[in-house]
Amino acid sequence: MIMMKLRILHIEDNVDDQVVLRRALEKTGFSFELEIQGNGVDGMRSLSSKEYDLILVDFRLPDSTGLQILDGLRRENIKTPVIFVTGQGDVRTAREALKGGALDYILKSEINAQRLTSVIREYVYKIHIPEGVPPEFTSSLSTIFKANFVILVKLGGKAELYPSPGFTFDDSLKNLEKLVEANILAKKPIRSIVTCPQCTSYEYETIIKCKECGDGLFQRGESPMQFQRSQGVYQWFKCSNGHISSQPAVSYKCSRCGAEFDLVNGKMATLYSYSLTSSGLDALNFGSTS
Repeated sequence: MIMMKLRILHIEDNVDDQVVLRRALEKTGFSFELEIQGNGVDGMRSLSSKEYDLILVDFRLPDSTGLQILDGLRRENIKTPVIFVTGQGDVRTAREALKGGALDYILKSEINAQRLTSVIREYVYKIHIPEGVPPEFTSSLSTIFKANFVILVKLGGKAELYPSPGFTFDDSLKNLEKLVEANILAKKPIRSIVTCPQCTSYEYETIIKCKECGDGLFQRGESPMQFQRSQGVYQWFKCSNGHISSQPAVSYKCSRCGAEFDLVNGKMATLYSYSLTSSGLDALNFGSTS
């Protein structure tokens, strides 16, 4: 399994808080590189020279505040997601920071592996998942892929999605195609199938009949056949009326609506599979070992 390695900058002056956060990160199971800066000036200096995936910033620093860091990032056009780490008394201000573009905030009293895992997964979701794909859809996909590893979609006639994650087919297909474009899912055709012309189901029984009399009772056998340089086997079908044929008439009876059809009037459909890419493993929360 390929796991993304998160580059995290933690701007925090309190050594004890630095240790608490590092230990909590280590328990999440995510792979990460952590750099720590003790004040806003050094933090902004690091941000101007390096790229990070995530910034964790204390709201109250010796030389600035988290809001000032957020303003500095905006001025420098740095798009790295910011998570505020704050004391109980700063919650109202931290909520204001969310309106200003911060990804989330964490109370220092609530720093633990579970909370950090939730926040990091939200970050991973935002950087990977295309705009317009609802979290509920990817949450359903996560459950499906853990259980089945693949989604099968039949296109042609009235399409169906198996297994259904609780969305309409049209919406599901649009979301799946967006995830393919974003390299979250890989799509490939599996095979072409015949479907019922009435209801487009591909669940049916095969019916074999004699071409001459329509009888459906057959004896089947094999006879040796001499070719120019080798011997082969001739397969034959003999109906109860004595007619012998190598190719009886084949038709199908739909298990859903009962309609009978053959290959001529049946509708062709393509069965596609959607599976997770390595990026998809991270985006749908498979990148964590926790």
